[in-house]
Parts: sequence; C-alpha cells; structure tokens
Amino acid sequence: MPERLIPAYTADARTHRLQLLKRTQGTEFYGSMGTQFPIINAKGFNKILQVSLAGSTYLTLERYVKHGSVLNVDFFVDLLFDLELSKQWYLRGGLGHTSQHIADDALIAGITPKNYVKDYGQLFSIHRLLQNRLMFYEGFYYFDNFKIGETMPIDWSKKIMLQTGAEIQVLQWNKIYALYVAGDVKFRQEFNFGTTQNLQLGYVISKTQSKNIRLAYNYLSGYDERGQFYNKKVNLHTVGIYLEL
Repeated sequence: MPERLIPAYTADARTHRLQLLKRTQGTEFYGSMGTQFPIINAKGFNKILQVSLAGSTYLTLERYVKHGSVLNVDFFVDLLFDLELSKQWYLRGGLGHTSQHIADDALIAGITPKNYVKDYGQLFSIHRLLQNRLMFYEGFYYFDNFKIGETMPIDWSKKIMLQTGAEIQVLQWNKIYALYVAGDVKFRQEFNFGTTQNLQLGYVISKTQSKNIRLAYNYLSGYDERGQFYNKKVNLHTVGIYLEL
C-alpha cells in the first residue's frame, strides 16, 4: 500500500490508530483498535490525490479486583480523500459514520443505553513545516445526520464541529527519536461551541512520516468524546502507548 500522505492527528482522541491508555487517578483503561489504509494514489498536474479507508473501535475497560467490565464500544469508519498541494500543504475531505454504544457489561450494571449515530463530511487544511517537525491543521465536520436519545431522540443534524490542532517535535535526534508536544481542540455546535480539548506530551519513534510508536502522557478535558456520555464533562489524566501503523 502507498505511504499515507497525512499522519494521524496526534492529540485527537478519536484519530484512527491502536492505543492503550491507563488513567492515572483511577482504574480505567481506554483502548482503540484501528488504522487508515491508503488504497490508491492518483497523480497529475504535479499533485497527488490519495484515497483511503479508515476504521476504528474505541472502548473503556473498568478494572476491578479479579475481573473487569467493558463500559462502551464506539465504532468509526471513514472514506478519506487527501490532496498533496505541496510538500508543506495538504487538503483532506471525507465522508464518515459513527455509532456509539453501551456494552453488555454496562447494561448488566444498570446503565441506560441511548441511540447515538452520526453521518458526516469533513474538510481540513494540513500544514507540515520545519522539515516535518511541525504539523498543524484546521477544519470542520458537517453532521448531515446526528441523532441521540432513547425513545424520542434529539436531532442535531445539520450542525458542525470545528477542530484545530498541532504537534511540534521539541527535541529530535537521529531523525527517528523525538520528544514532542501536541494539542487538539474541538468546538461543538450542539453545546453552543463548547469545547473538548486534549494535550499530549511524549516520546515518539518514527519509522516513516506516518508510522510511529508513541509513549505519552495525555490530558483530556471538556465534553466527553464517548457518545453515550455526550453531555458529561471529563477531566482525565492518562499515560499509554500509541501505535500509528
């Protein structure tokens, strides 16, 4: 398969990758299984258009003595179109779907499930500078279909979410190893543009521009990313490993 033109958004808590995080002030683990698969590169007029499929599953595991309980299972699938305008500037468009659920363990514990579904489009501008040591992006999602609820779902269709973020490698050696800082902010129209923000500090081993292994501390605050807890606010400190393959 071709090399990905655009790496994962480092501090986006819902980017496509493999990860396992441990909450520092609790027993919860947060994991995901997923990746992005480039399927074709089309070249013309000194530009490259890359088409990719991406999918991920996110879950929360609450750990207890001698057993654990899966709380939520969130599914994402995306069809992405990445355009290389230059070695420093890229555009991304795409279509996607997510459905987010309470797991059977949580149902047994008495948590009431909600229907949560989104169908969306996205458009982003991505910039890679300082010999790829700095990446930043800005763009938006448009939710053509966005419903949450039980018997009478809330309809938030035709709303948007703005998003921006960046990563900078503050110390690099051997062109493979680096210390980095990354941040991401999402502005959610359904909450009058209230935010979800994420900060990540870590160590990265880079095999290529888009294949990385990260060991990092992560701080997530604002509105919960998990659809079943969409109107709750979180304040989470985690440490973990991230595999972008």
